[in-house]
Amino acid sequence: MLRHYGNDGQLSEVFTALTTYTGNEGRWEAYSPSGTSARVALCFIESEGKWWVFDVWHGGWFETPSGQIATIEDFKYPEQLRQRGQAPELLGGVPYISYFQDVHGVFMRSFSRARGQMPWPRLLMLLGLEPDDGDWRPAGSSNP
Repeated sequence: MLRHYGNDGQLSEVFTALTTYTGNEGRWEAYSPSGTSARVALCFIESEGKWWVFDVWHGGWFETPSGQIATIEDFKYPEQLRQRGQAPELLGGVPYISYFQDVHGVFMRSFSRARGQMPWPRLLMLLGLEPDDGDWRPAGSSNP
């Protein structure tokens, strides 16, 4: 799979495509908070009715106090989350958690091409029985 997104985007595209093939919808979006020099490619994976958040390139994610992988909703209370994985405490001189401050907004801009690459959904799209996912975005999001 070659998309010319850069290393972090390429890895995120493959990761979300593989999760989609397993039946768990995946999408991603690159994000840099204002005033930062670095970026993260946040991956969103739907499982058990929730959207989990990962930064595959930096190897980071957050967990709730109960040890569950943090979901988009959990980031409403970032002070309760614990950083996990190999991501640095500081990224570009800014606390790593800062890159997750607008996780809901980033999710609303995120996209997924994986579903349209799967044989049956693609056939349904070609037959007009399912909308073309052309960088499918979540309901209610803006399409830049």
